[in-house]
Amino acid sequence: MARLAWLLSARPVHTVRRLGLVAMAGVAIVCTPALLARVREADHILGAEPVAVAWVLFCTVALSLLLGRAAVRARSVTGAWVWLVAGGAVLGALDAGLSLAGVTALRGGGNVLGALVLGGLFGGLFGAPLGVAYGVLYAPLATPAVRAQARPPHETTDRLALRVGAVLLAAAALGPLWPDARTGTVVGLVAGLAALGCLGVALVRMHARRRFVDALAAGSARGYRLEPRTGAVDERELLPLFDVEVADGVLVAVGAAHPYRGARHVQKLALVPLDGGRPRLWDLGPALGSTLGWLFFATLLFGALLAALGWVGGTGAPGGWSWD
Repeated sequence: MARLAWLLSARPVHTVRRLGLVAMAGVAIVCTPALLARVREADHILGAEPVAVAWVLFCTVALSLLLGRAAVRARSVTGAWVWLVAGGAVLGALDAGLSLAGVTALRGGGNVLGALVLGGLFGGLFGAPLGVAYGVLYAPLATPAVRAQARPPHETTDRLALRVGAVLLAAAALGPLWPDARTGTVVGLVAGLAALGCLGVALVRMHARRRFVDALAAGSARGYRLEPRTGAVDERELLPLFDVEVADGVLVAVGAAHPYRGARHVQKLALVPLDGGRPRLWDLGPALGSTLGWLFFATLLFGALLAALGWVGGTGAPGGWSWD
């Protein structure tokens, strides 16, 4: 039972929401310093103060989580996209204003309110487009939670973990482009290891889940059996194990409730397709292809952002800051 519990996701919708939000925060932390290093104005404002960069990261992560929370709770995928794009533009401009005002306050001088207004105007040029780009980048991390609101399969968490791994892996490549290359490389390395961990755990779980169902169908899964679905009351709250059109079987655990008395109890765990519709090991191919697609998409978007900010922002190349 302990082994099977590792293959079943507790409250998949909540798990997918939380995983998506954590991934958004990680992407914001890794990407923001590397992208701002392309903008000369940001270089002059932040200077060589780590506390100023930390404040900008705090604002960006907090607003990213606010944007992501609204997106993952949308009633439709279209609604999530509206939040991510329109909300990303507004919060991107707000991020620039709050960042500049906070840096001014941390330095103990200057007009904080004026810095907030100036930052908002500055955000209209750089913050709003960057916020839209972040919103587009967050879309593959937010939309699975919206699609899974009805009856999410247990495999939803693993499919999202593949997307998280792909996007985070692309973001990790920006680590060496931080103003302080050593710090950025360490952050990028941690993000890369986290990405590989997401990819590895998700693939292992998906592979093990198919192996278990094959053993279940063959009758070699000790303590479990596969029964036809009857529509009984105790089956209404069960979630499908896989994302399939028809789940006409029920995964049942059989164990001893009171071994001394020899009593037996049956626990229904999940909905599983019978022999004709069971996912096979080679069905992981499309999931891997989709993961490579998201990796290519994120890499292309990051490259476009670096090129656009370097051209418009005027630095041409990262490395304007120095924390030494």
